[in-house]
Parts: sequence; structure tokens; C-alpha cells
Amino acid sequence: MNGKRPVIHLPKGNYNVGKTLLIPATCDLQLVGDGGENATVLSGGGANPLIRVMGPSHATFRNILINAGNAAVAIQVENCDQPAGRIFAEELNVSGYEYGLVSEGLKNTRVELHDAGHNGIQVIGAGPGTKPWLAILCGASGRTNYTKAGIHLYDVQRDARLFVRDIWYEGQAYSLMNLTGSGEFAYHCGFVAPYAGFDNNIAKGLGDWEAKERKELAPLQFDGFRGKLAFTLVSTNGADIRVKAPSPDTKLYLMGFLTNKKIELGSADVKGMVVADHMRIFRPDGTGLDAIDGKGAATPDFIREMLKPLREVKEQELIPLKDDVTDVRFYRVWANGKNGVRIQANKE
Repeated sequence: MNGKRPVIHLPKGNYNVGKTLLIPATCDLQLVGDGGENATVLSGGGANPLIRVMGPSHATFRNILINAGNAAVAIQVENCDQPAGRIFAEELNVSGYEYGLVSEGLKNTRVELHDAGHNGIQVIGAGPGTKPWLAILCGASGRTNYTKAGIHLYDVQRDARLFVRDIWYEGQAYSLMNLTGSGEFAYHCGFVAPYAGFDNNIAKGLGDWEAKERKELAPLQFDGFRGKLAFTLVSTNGADIRVKAPSPDTKLYLMGFLTNKKIELGSADVKGMVVADHMRIFRPDGTGLDAIDGKGAATPDFIREMLKPLREVKEQELIPLKDDVTDVRFYRVWANGKNGVRIQANKE
């Protein structure tokens, strides 16, 4: 039935999966449940992925919840990096004991998430020449002490490109990012509120979980990152920001940044690479905001360069793709595991 978009329907119920479910390459089936919350639930417990999607693939997942346990990936998509490839999701909720979603080695395929819930995103590029952005367009995020300590909300490595827009973070994790790799990261229009950052009682109640991170790292820290970082119209409550050991290849732009905590933008040797303007800070008495001094000088060329993702990363039209090009889609899917979803250019 390839080419006819066959449907495998799993009615409401709990399904125990004893071994990996395999969706073969070029298969365009639709795996459909009756709902992700307390409706159609697939559960497994081993170390292997609960579902493997072999690319190139046109598989679609709808209205389903997948629990793989803390040791296994819920949905693993492999061999999916064809030119013009696409992985699209509407209301995909990924939760991981480590990262909720991992994208690794993509040089062509674009990943686009709309209205996404997540507790950690790691994007590992393909090295120099990595083209696609992983785009998260609206949603909510958070981490709790039921997950592995020291896993950050966002991580970018090997020249990957991550774009985040209209995201609310609220949770127990204090260390939200400690970017040390390379690539591009743009965070536009968001709110960041780590509980442990603004409520000492919560921090004490977390015990040893992330104790090292709370002691040694700022919630938003950039340590030798090589590439471009832009935070525009971002508000933080309880989150310090720190540039530590900047790389000569670091470019950081804070524009319209609002905080109630410390901002450490490095010493004079980073002037020209780190620029902050239109900064505001909450007054301690709660009566309003005050302007605070920025850093560096934002030339027109620098602004155009750093805001380029805002102009270029847009929703893509869901036009049909060729059979030999990956077009995997998720609609109203909950995926929980070591990683909720793991996307790999090629199987290791």
C-alpha cells in the first residue's frame, strides 16, 4: 500500500511493546491513536528505541503517547538527511531523562516544531557547511529534578543552527545553557524563570540535584562558544547571564533584554564581539523598570548580521516531497524516554 498513505490505527488503550517497532525506509504509513493524554499509550522498558523510522521516510504520527523509559529513545528517525528533507511537528511534546529532542548530523534536512513542549533540545550539526535551522516556533519548556542533572535546556554543537521563538521556560533546572560548542543560536521573544534562581527555598528543597551547576554556572552561560548568539526581547526572572572565557569567534547580541539578576559580559577584551543595548532591570521594590548600561557599539552591519535569523527563519509551506526525500510529520504526539525523539543523519 505504499503511496496510498495507509493508516495503522491503535484505539484507546495501553500497549506494552516488547521489542522495537520498525517503520521501513520509503514507507508512508500513518500511525494514529485516539489521543495522547490517557488515550492511546505505547510503553516499553528496554534499552533499544521503542520505534525506529528508517529513512528516507514519509511516515506520520498522530494522537499518541509513547513512553520508552529512562534508558531508551521513544522515536528514533534515521538516515533522514536528504537535500530538501523535512521533519515537521505540530504540538509535539518531547520529554527526556536527558534531552527531550536530539538532532544529530543533519546537513540538509530542516526540523520545524510548532507549539512544542520540550525539556531539553540538543542540536549537533554536521560541521562546517551545516545549512538547516532547527526551528522551534512557539511553545513551552521546563525541567524538573526527575531528570538527569546537568542536562541543559538548549545545547548547540558542531556548527549547528538553533532558532527559538516565543517560548516560555519555567522549571526547577537552574543551569539552562552552558554553550561551549560552535554554531548559531537565536532566541527571540521569550521568558525564562528557573525556580531555583528566584526562590531559595525551592533551591534548598532540590537537594543535591544540580547543586554543582547552581554553584559553578550562571543559568545562561557562554564559555568559549564559537559562533553567533542573539537574544532579542527576552525577559528573565532569576537567571544570571555570564560570558566566560570568550572565543575570538564569539559574537553575542543582547537587544531588549530584561532581567532582575546580574549580567557579566566579560572584560574589555570582548568589546566589539559582545554587544548589549536597550537593557532593562526590575527595581528591587517592584515599582517598575530602570535602564541599565549596555556594552559595545551595535553598528548597522552588526545588527543586520545578528538579526538575520529573524528575517530568514519562517514557517515553510508543507508541499509534497519526492519519495526519496524524508518528510516525517508529528501531530499531537507525546514522546518520553532517554530522548523523546532522536533524529540522526545516519545510523551510528
